Amino acid sequence: MPRSWGTWDIDPDVKGIVGWVATAITIGLFLSPVPTFLKIVREKSTLDFSYFPYLMTFLNCLLWVCYFIVNTGQTAPLSTNIVGAALSFIYLNLFIFFYQGATPGSTKVEQAKIIAYALGGAGTAAILTALLIHFNHDDYAASMSSASFYLGLLAAFFNIAMYASPLSVIRLVITTKSVEFMPLPLSVMTFMVSSIWLFFGLYVGDVWITTPNVLGVILGAAQLIIWTIYRNGPTHARDDDHGSSEYASIRDP
Repeated sequence: MPRSWGTWDIDPDVKGIVGWVATAITIGLFLSPVPTFLKIVREKSTLDFSYFPYLMTFLNCLLWVCYFIVNTGQTAPLSTNIVGAALSFIYLNLFIFFYQGATPGSTKVEQAKIIAYALGGAGTAAILTALLIHFNHDDYAASMSSASFYLGLLAAFFNIAMYASPLSVIRLVITTKSVEFMPLPLSVMTFMVSSIWLFFGLYVGDVWITTPNVLGVILGAAQLIIWTIYRNGPTHARDDDHGSSEYASIRDP
C-alpha cells in the first residue's frame, strides 16, 4: 500500500523494532482481561461486566488480520491481531458460558445475541475480503488496492469502537459512582497501545493505522480520567446470582 504521507526513508530496523514493541504491548492489552475473567470463573457469573469490549476486540482483530493479509510485509501487526482474535474468542465464549440474565429466557436471548454478533462480524469480514480481492480478478493490483481501502476503513472503525468499548459501562459508573466494573488494566493498556501504534502509523505513513489511534489516545485518556474521578467510589456486593436490582437494568450495552 502506498504511503499516505512522508518522504523520509523508512528504516527497516526502526520499523521492525517499533512494530515488535507495539506487538508486545498490544498482547498485554489482549491479556489485560485475564483478572476479570478469573473473577467471572470464580463467581460463576459475568456479574455486571459488559461483553462489548471483548466483542469489539474480536471483530477489530479479525478485520486487521484481513487488512494485513492484503497488505503484505507487516508481520508484527498481523501476528498481533491473530493473537488478539484468538484470545478475544476465548473471552467471548467464557462470557457466553457464564452469563446470567434476570430470567432464564433473557439469558438465552443475550447469549444468542452475542453469538450472532460475533458470527455475523466474522462472516462479513471473510466474505468482504474474498469479494474485494476477486471482484477485479483481471486487474490484481487494482483489486488489492480496493480491498486495502475498504478493509482499512472498516478496521479503523472497529479499532475506534474497541478503544471506546470500556466506556460502554459509563452509565453504570456514573449511576453508582463506582469503577468496580470498569477494569483499570484495560483502560491503561488502551492508552498505551494506541500511543505506540500511533507512532508506528505516523512513521510508516499508514492512514488506517494512524487515524484510529489518534482517537484511541483521546479515548484512553478519557477512561483514565473517569477512573481517577470515581476510583474511591463504593464497592457493591451482589444480592444474588443474577445481580442486584440496582444494576440489572443498566449493565448491558
